[in-house]
Amino acid sequence: MNEKRKKILDQVSKLGYNLELRINNLYNYREKIDLIQKSKIILSITSNDAKTCNTNDLARLSQIVSNNTYIIAEKTGDKMFETISGIDFVDENSICSRIKEVIDNKLYLNTTKQFNNLYKFYNLDIELNNFLKMNSI
Repeated sequence: MNEKRKKILDQVSKLGYNLELRINNLYNYREKIDLIQKSKIILSITSNDAKTCNTNDLARLSQIVSNNTYIIAEKTGDKMFETISGIDFVDENSICSRIKEVIDNKLYLNTTKQFNNLYKFYNLDIELNNFLKMNSI
C-alpha cells in the first residue's frame, strides 16, 4: 500500500466507524458481493498510476453500484466520468468529511440516484475519438 493510501486510511479510521480494509485481495465472488451488500459505503482511493494515466475504475465501481451500495471515490481527473456516473467523487482532502456527512445524514440509503446515473452513462452514444488522441496512435 502506498503512503497516500496509508495516510487516508489512517484519517478515516480515526472517524470511529467500523472499517474493513480490502486491497485487491477479495477474489471469491460470493464473499465480495456479501461484503459489498453489507457495507454502507465503499471507499475507492486511486493509485498513483490512475492519476498519472487519467483513468477511472468503472468496471469495479459499477459492480458496487449494481449492488446498491454507496460509493465515495477519489477524483481521478477524468472529468466526463466524474460528472456523469453519479458516483460520489471527492478530492483527496475531502474524503473524511464526506464520509462523515454521508453517514451522519444517512445519505447511503439513497443509492438509486447513483444507479440511474450510471445507467445513463452506459447508454450514452460516445464517439471513441473523444477518448483516443488519434495522432498519438
